[in-house]
Parts: sequence; C-alpha cells; structure tokens
Amino acid sequence: MKILRSPILILIAVLAGFSLPEARVSVAQQPVVLFIDDPTAQTAAASNEADDGVSRFAAVFTELGAEVINAPLSAPLPEADVIVLVRPRRALSPEASARLWAAVEQGAHLLIAFDPAGQSGIAGEPSNRALATLLSRDYGLTLLDGFLIAPGMNAARIRQPATSALDVAPLDNRHPILAPLRDYDIAVTTWGARPIWADALGIDSRALPLLFIEIAYAETARNIFQENDPDPLELNLDQDRVGRLFVAAIGENARRGGRAAILTDGEMLLNGFGFARDTVGFPTQIGNVVFASRLAAWLLDLPVDGYPALPDGYAYLRIDGDGSDWYAEVPIIRDRGADFPNARYNIRAISAFHNTQSIYVLIETTARPDSASTLIFQFDSNNDGAADAFVTVSGERVFLQSGSNVGVLAEARYAVDLAFELRLPLSFVGTTFTVCLTAPEGITGEPDCSDEPIRAVSIALRDLPIVPRLSQ
Repeated sequence: MKILRSPILILIAVLAGFSLPEARVSVAQQPVVLFIDDPTAQTAAASNEADDGVSRFAAVFTELGAEVINAPLSAPLPEADVIVLVRPRRALSPEASARLWAAVEQGAHLLIAFDPAGQSGIAGEPSNRALATLLSRDYGLTLLDGFLIAPGMNAARIRQPATSALDVAPLDNRHPILAPLRDYDIAVTTWGARPIWADALGIDSRALPLLFIEIAYAETARNIFQENDPDPLELNLDQDRVGRLFVAAIGENARRGGRAAILTDGEMLLNGFGFARDTVGFPTQIGNVVFASRLAAWLLDLPVDGYPALPDGYAYLRIDGDGSDWYAEVPIIRDRGADFPNARYNIRAISAFHNTQSIYVLIETTARPDSASTLIFQFDSNNDGAADAFVTVSGERVFLQSGSNVGVLAEARYAVDLAFELRLPLSFVGTTFTVCLTAPEGITGEPDCSDEPIRAVSIALRDLPIVPRLSQ
C-alpha cells in the first residue's frame, strides 16, 4: 500500500525529526489491536485492571478473535489492524501525533476517546491541533470545544467525572452498531463529554454520528472547573452550542479504506465507569458495554452476524405496544365479560411483572386499542390495601400523583399498537394496582376497569437504562 503524504503529516514528521515509514503488508490471519500505552500522554492502558484502565474493553477485542498488544508513542508503532487511544490526560506532542498518523496512513483503523480539557486536571486535545485537523479532513470527524452541561449541573458536580454523568441516546440511523440500543431504547452514559461534528460526505470520506443528547449545551467558558471563583455555568448563544449535540461518531476514508471512531469522553470505556461491574459481576452500564462491543466489531470489519451477542440477565422488551416478546412465565389475567359496548375500549387481559427497578404492564383489548384512550392506574405502593399512587396515561404523556410528587413521569415508557404497554419506575409506584380504561370524549360508555387488583409477578431480570427525553 502506498502512503499518501499529506502536507500536514509531512510537517509534523519534519518537526519530529524522522521520516515516514514505508507501508507494511500484514500476513497474519489474526487481527492485531494495538492499545496505546504512553506514560507521557498518560493514556488509559489495556494492561491496567484498575478503575482507570481499559483491560475490560481490551478483553472485548480478544473475545472477538483479535490479538491485543501495547505500545507507547515514543517510537514508530508496530503493525496493527486497529489502534486504540483512550483518555490521554495530556495533549499529544507533534512527534506522537506523527507516529500515530503514520500508522493510520498505512491502513490501520483508529479509535480515539478524547476527554474535554479542564476536568480533573486533563489537558485535553485542542480542536485546532494537527491531529484534529487530520481527523476532520480524512474522516469527516471534527472535534469541537466545550463541556456538555445539562439541567441540574453545577460547578461542584462537574469537577469530577463520577458526579458529572449524562445519559445519551443512539441516533435512529439504522447503523448495525446501534441496532439493539435503538430497538430497546437503551441509554449510554458519559461522564464529562465534549461535542463532535460528523460531515456526512467529504472528498474522500463519509461520516456518521452515533450518540447524541438534546437536553444539554456545550459550555465554552475556560475556568468552569476551578474551585475558587469559577466561571458561571450559563448559556451564551453566541458562543455555546445547543440543540442536538453528538458525542460519538464514525468515519470512513475511501482512499485508504480506513475506518475511524471518536468518542468525546474517555470514561465511556474505563473499567470503573463504562465497564464497571456490580458485586455479582453484572455490568452496571449495559448500554456502554453493548455500544463499545459492537463498535469494536465494526473496527475489526466483522460481519453483522459476528457482532457480540447481548448479555444475559436483562429485560430485553421493546416498549412498542406489541406483547409478542413478553415472557411466557408472566401470567395472563383474563378480564371477565364485555364491560364496554365498543370492543376497542373493553379490557380483555392484563399481564404484569416487576424486577427491583420497574414494573411492566401489558393491557390487551378485545379489538385493537385506540391510542386516544386514557388509562388510570391506582397503585398500592406500601401494600396496606389502600391506593396511594395514581398514574394517568393520556396521549404520549404519563402523569404521576403520589404525595408531593405530581407531574409528568419522564422516566416512564408507554406505547400503543396491538395493546397498551407500559414501563414505570418502582420508586414511584408499587407492584399491586387496579386500572381503568376510558374512551375518548364523544364515545358513549362507562370506563372498563380491572375486575380485581392486579399483582405483578417478580422476574429476576435487570432493567435496561432508557434514553433521556427532552421533557427530562
């Protein structure tokens, strides 16, 4: 493969005092994944099993059949099919950038996870440096400045990654990396991110954003992290980006056949954050694990049917108004008789189950239900025989009234198609309820209510984290 020497790369090489290496042709059948382990840049290392390492992410590549190796940026890099650079705490030197890009010019795919500058002492990679320029020119991936701020964040909270978590959502762009995240409405978590832009079509490139958030803005003030007299967190429309902000994107270069991915938060891949586990070994951030594992498969050029299977032990239910994917062990409680003259508003059966986090409810009607109907639930949250939490589902909104909690329940999910399907957080409701189905105004008939209290059965499946909504 002939190396195409860009002017920027040649300039970096001259500054570094070495010439570009000749292209090498891999003869190994097993793909090689090189994790950058560089003390000067203070990167997260694949050999590090502590919270600030990426040994668990490296294990994903091993499980996908790759050989994982490590190398610093202080010398020309060994041959590799994929290069991974995670959370450098210091900006890369011109020499380091040149060595990295020389390997990319030879056809290596690239994954970089950059943190924004300032948080917990991280210098960050400037958006105007040569590496950022090359990523933008060759892959359509443009690093932007700023730190994502969502409602409720303050100066004390954003100083450390552990207290600056934000959930982001998969785009509905049909890319196979995102398929299960999109299908099951699974959120991915960041712990201090910056925005990125993806240019759909370039001279030799095409790029695609993967993850986004709409309830945040990109704060560009420089001194928001200092403990004494920090800059205020306030939106300045002439400086700060708003709207749909991307935090992960991929690009391809047609000239060299290369692939690149950028994540704008390194914690997404760290053992103690995106790949953290609970006391029994389950991932605490299942969205991050699924996303990163499928991203690894894409970087290895695996066919889609070779992408990692979804981890066991989670409630993989699409809240889409179709009960065909419900679990067989959930009993179906038949409603006696036809209480409403119109079959669309007559309850035929109710199913419900819960885990330690949520309750799931499926309500089937005699005929296909009307999405304009209203459901009114009365929950007995403390099992004393009296209703104390009331949930009203109308249109696309789920409303809660429980003690001092009154308003839209943004954490809920609801859909109507072949049935009414609902997921509610147990922190607001209980596992025993009654429900009434009310027809829209203008349709004659009394509400059809459940014949008796419904007691949801317990199933030992964990919840999937749901994507944030604008109303949150």
